[in-house]
Amino acid sequence: MSIINGAQTVASTAGFVADNPDHDISDAKVMITLITADADGEFGKSVTRARNHQNPVQLGNFAALDDEQERLRRELAMLDIEYVFKAGATPQGYDPKRILLAEAVQALAVLEPDPRYAVWLKKQPSVFIDTASEPYQQIFGQSLSAYRLANAVTVYRYIRSQVQAQVRSSSSYEKAAYKHGEYAIAFVFAKMLRDSIEGHSLIELAKLRTAAGSAFDLARQAHWDVMSGVNWPGALAVFRNQTHALPVIRKIMTRHFQLKDDPLRKQLAQKSSFGQTHQVDLFKYLAAKAPQIANVI
Repeated sequence: MSIINGAQTVASTAGFVADNPDHDISDAKVMITLITADADGEFGKSVTRARNHQNPVQLGNFAALDDEQERLRRELAMLDIEYVFKAGATPQGYDPKRILLAEAVQALAVLEPDPRYAVWLKKQPSVFIDTASEPYQQIFGQSLSAYRLANAVTVYRYIRSQVQAQVRSSSSYEKAAYKHGEYAIAFVFAKMLRDSIEGHSLIELAKLRTAAGSAFDLARQAHWDVMSGVNWPGALAVFRNQTHALPVIRKIMTRHFQLKDDPLRKQLAQKSSFGQTHQVDLFKYLAAKAPQIANVI
């Protein structure tokens, strides 16, 4: 048996007993609804969702109902990696062999060729843990392997540490460009490790630091070169707004991947994107043309 949405009743009871330690509650009654559902069916999951709407519920709680999350947990465990995706199960302290749902979302989202994902991570990250959303289904599809998830997180952790180092060592607008542009930088740089991330071996952080150092510095410089020419409306507003952020990301990719004179890039840049929220084919091409960093396995 499973109790759904019983926390408020339990808390109220415990509070009453604490305030009235001499009161006998053995005759107390609680109204319940008894629902019978197959253990492996979708009906039980639907009941859990429907019975939790009277109080605020984090969307991440529903990720725990996704069978794919449990599959990933088991596969990662075989790689000696702990995957924590259930709400309330977050352990204390940092462990490099532990992956939390939040960083899995960030790491997987920046791998996608859709530049809107970098904006949504900054503006509305909850869309990535809504199991009914297209972004969630895209990054946590059935084809997602434990190796891809683990490698994506390793790469993202490296990128984040490098960005944070730049934030600490920079000042004024440059500092803001790195701080608020972290997802944009990760979106661009992660493409350069696509082949290794998609492989069937784990990326070694020590090798990644050695092999990717100069490439990241070039990516950082490309990011700053583009952002230094953006005087309005400020870094935070740029990366939270799709209209401002997508042209910036496109310029960074073009500059860093050295595609300014690429004829197909020019053709795709001029292609009409009628009916599309962004230039889908252009960004897919830019992502595919990212030079790959090797020797990280």
